[in-house]
Amino acid sequence: MSRLSMVVIGALLVIPGATAGTITVGGARSWNQEAAFFNEDVYSFSYTTGSSLLKITQIDVTIGDGVTPTLFTDPTILPPGYLTFGFGALGGSAAPAATVSNTLVDGDGNGTATFAPGWLLGQDFSFSIDTDHDGSGSCNLLCQLGRDFVTGSEFNNYGGVSFTLHFAVNAPGYEIVGPNTITVPNGGWTSINNDHLLPFGNSVAGDWSGQIEVVPEPGTFVLLGGGLAAIAFARRRFSR
Repeated sequence: MSRLSMVVIGALLVIPGATAGTITVGGARSWNQEAAFFNEDVYSFSYTTGSSLLKITQIDVTIGDGVTPTLFTDPTILPPGYLTFGFGALGGSAAPAATVSNTLVDGDGNGTATFAPGWLLGQDFSFSIDTDHDGSGSCNLLCQLGRDFVTGSEFNNYGGVSFTLHFAVNAPGYEIVGPNTITVPNGGWTSINNDHLLPFGNSVAGDWSGQIEVVPEPGTFVLLGGGLAAIAFARRRFSR
């Protein structure tokens, strides 16, 4: 076998596959109210399925739906706010690489977490923030005594939390075709727990999923085709 064919074979071996196609990604998400007053509600988000060809580089988090004023983030008690997004309240294996922009306001709010070099397969991310309501919920008198008493149903109905995930390719020779983002809207929860007397027992949980189209770059096809041709030519010469 010629030196050229050996080099081509070596190049083909480092390409992680000839085709990719549609990659399904998904994971779990949850919100849990931790305490009664000045609560530290915990939001968790995991990336547990999919392909190593993809990584998450950014997460855009939106609290509330921008329409229903009942649910709001409460950045009170000293600036920049009490346990607001990114205020020393990040968790999960992806959190150490995250850069967080806190753009929350009293009412609806949002924040952006950027990861470097990226959030890889199987990692998780969580943050804490005080989520309250305006006292018009279904908890009657308790709503007037403490706006931190948000039940799971109220959290869901009043806008909850939604995510937009930004994806990038994690291997050379591949590219994303079409949108590189997946938006996970509020709602669709498979589990809702309501406990007016024990706020830390209020929670919602559910799964998320989406699809990203990943294909080899044109140069990868050229390399693959040229390599196969070179190998065929080398075999022909060898057989002679």
